[in-house]
Amino acid sequence: DVAKAGAAGCSMGTVAAHRIIAVARMPQLHLDAYLQWEKFQRTISDSGARGYAYHPNYEFGHVDSVMLELALVNLAGASISILCVLLVFLSPSVALLSSAAVITIDILLFGMMVLSSVQLNSITLISLLIALALAIDYSCHLSHAYEAAPGRTRRAKATHALETMGASILSAGSSTLIGTLFLGLSKSAVFRTFFVLVWGTILWGLVCGLAIVPIALSLVGPVQSAPDSAAVPAKGQVGINGNGNGPRHNRRPSAAELESGSGTGWKTAPDSPRSAAAAAGNGNGTAVQAMRLD
Repeated sequence: DVAKAGAAGCSMGTVAAHRIIAVARMPQLHLDAYLQWEKFQRTISDSGARGYAYHPNYEFGHVDSVMLELALVNLAGASISILCVLLVFLSPSVALLSSAAVITIDILLFGMMVLSSVQLNSITLISLLIALALAIDYSCHLSHAYEAAPGRTRRAKATHALETMGASILSAGSSTLIGTLFLGLSKSAVFRTFFVLVWGTILWGLVCGLAIVPIALSLVGPVQSAPDSAAVPAKGQVGINGNGNGPRHNRRPSAAELESGSGTGWKTAPDSPRSAAAAAGNGNGTAVQAMRLD
């Protein structure tokens, strides 16, 4: 194909551009096709001509040649974004632990790709980015349940988190596995690749959320506990201080307070039948009964 120049700066009849069709054996891998394109470019450059070789596979090959750099930049940016969001809702140590679990899942997915002979390309990169969003759920929910759990020890808080959130995490992961099962029956390489990475993400996410993260929290998690329900006095069992507006408490009155009926809002009832029984049982001749003021 020959194009004659008619634009400004070119005389009539001068050839402005032409196309030469070359026949070459196209490699199966896009990255090898990109290497072939580089050889064509060197040949054209050495001949002193200005031009380029083109084939659709060369475009995909060029993308694959820079895919590792693109993958690292995008995955790092997504991981930092996840960490920033977790720091808003969780304590720094728990947020770092959850983010580390997500990054570990992506590293494991890279290993699965190597074992399955899956190439790093635009499809697998999108799947890896989606994996970050899927994997954070399992670790984040468990970590949040740990922080909200009552208890004074790490192990007690981790146990409570598993008891309250473990079944929900397992149910969510199982339903997602069943919902994506049909992708494994597809004849398309794109859907099969997506199936492998999604299943790997969910399986490793369940392992981290139900095993690794609870163990790590039981060892290095924060120990600041939420208010224990056992320490909060029930209604009708709270005394107030003598002036009627101080902090509430749930302590037992002293003997002097029992006798005088003052101090913390406790008063005596010397004529109560239960007081007489208590006095008889104590053998000290003092019949007093503590009554709470509501």
